[in-house]
Amino acid sequence: MNNYLATFIVDTRHQQDSMESFIEHLKTNMEAASAQVAEVKDLGQKDFARVTDKKFPSGHYVRIAFSAPSQGPAAIQERFRLDKGVNRIFIEAV
Repeated sequence: MNNYLATFIVDTRHQQDSMESFIEHLKTNMEAASAQVAEVKDLGQKDFARVTDKKFPSGHYVRIAFSAPSQGPAAIQERFRLDKGVNRIFIEAV
């Protein structure tokens, strides 16, 4: 098992749920992809340095520390690929 740090940029424009329930959704999907979540940090709303969409100038950042097998990051990215609530995912090995 390797340790990783995932940063999610959440698109809250079309969300009806609270951010806490969406973070639980992220954790549940990560655990379904054989990851063991260690720590969750809600970094809050931040402006983008370079805006690619004028209607989406900022995003809500969530950082999750987890451990998973070596194929875990690819499985997590594939799991969230079609999720409209997640704008972008950055996964780095720690």
